[in-house]
Amino acid sequence: MTALENSLPLISVIIPIYKVEAHLRPCVDSVLSQSYANLEVILVNDGSPDNCRIICDEYAEKDQRVTVIHKKNGGLSDARNCGLDIATGDYIAFVDGDDILHIDFLASLYQNLVATNCDISFCRFQPFKDGEEFVVPKRSEAQDGIRVLSGLQMMNTFYDESWFPRNIVVWNKLYKASVFQQLRFPKGRLHEDAYIFPDLYGEPIQVVYTDVVLLGYRVRNASIMSNPFTDLHLQSWVEIYDRHQQIYAQRGWRSLLKELDKNRRRKYFSFFVNGSSTAAKSLISPKMFFKLLLDKDIHWKKRAALIKLYIMG
Repeated sequence: MTALENSLPLISVIIPIYKVEAHLRPCVDSVLSQSYANLEVILVNDGSPDNCRIICDEYAEKDQRVTVIHKKNGGLSDARNCGLDIATGDYIAFVDGDDILHIDFLASLYQNLVATNCDISFCRFQPFKDGEEFVVPKRSEAQDGIRVLSGLQMMNTFYDESWFPRNIVVWNKLYKASVFQQLRFPKGRLHEDAYIFPDLYGEPIQVVYTDVVLLGYRVRNASIMSNPFTDLHLQSWVEIYDRHQQIYAQRGWRSLLKELDKNRRRKYFSFFVNGSSTAAKSLISPKMFFKLLLDKDIHWKKRAALIKLYIMG
């Protein structure tokens, strides 16, 4: 690194790794080749049974910016937490082990953060299928602007489908390290990003967003997210809604409580129709059932299907 690059604040990039042998090298290469070079790259091998361990050690030998943790399998949250526990950077970024970063991912997010004196900076991402190449789309003039949101404004995006999921996931963001000083991910849960959402944005915090695509999100059939309507996913969302409801009630956020109620009904409806109707039915009370029937935002054919499933399913 040049003296100028070394004078920039240190960014810790935490990469949890499990069964991504085929995609790990392109991911790590995209991190190490960032135009923002003052990095601490923490590879957390979460007990992966393939050759990820060997690959991680190879990178540690080649680049002094790389630190490797080999640990027993504990899940995504546990791996991220292990990285947080040893991170020394002024800023924190999380990258999944099969995704690809644009060369200016960190530089752009950092510049936006500094320019607006915000605490969190994030961007749009582009999904691409496993086996395909991530191609960065051309920018439009409209995308070059940035938008600053308060923590409460971010809280309101949780129920706005036009923002989902780039507002919730943690791997398209750059954080001031202080954001995670007292915060860790819940172990053993799916949708851990959604679970800690009110912890991140329920505080007096400022967020900056750019609509520019700076990350490629790999869509894999083997991913746990490839089937979002399992009973395990349903139980996860039940816990998320219950926790959010408790926090909203404590802080007197009535408008968010209303949005939560509406969103929860529709989420349970989706599970009822697309997943396990038996598990979802136990969560749909008669009162919620009638609210769904009266929800004009749900197509009448889907409401008719709900009646059939609810009565006969």
